[in-house]
Amino acid sequence: MRYKKQVCIYGFTGEELQAFSDFGRKGTLEKHEDIEILRFQELGRNIVMYETSPGTMAVDVPEDIAPVEAALKRHWEL
Repeated sequence: MRYKKQVCIYGFTGEELQAFSDFGRKGTLEKHEDIEILRFQELGRNIVMYETSPGTMAVDVPEDIAPVEAALKRHWEL
């Protein structure tokens, strides 16, 4: 079986963020799934997703910073 990993990077206009805020509550989908992007879907906004290459690195705790900085440095030295 093949699995996918979701990595989220959101980009919004000020108008979209205002619409999100003005909605004033979690929508039905967002309540069930607890995924905030679903509120935009319920607002009728387009959501675009792109498949990327595997091998992402997360920064979730301070100890994650040094390995990510080292990877970025290696990337930019190529």
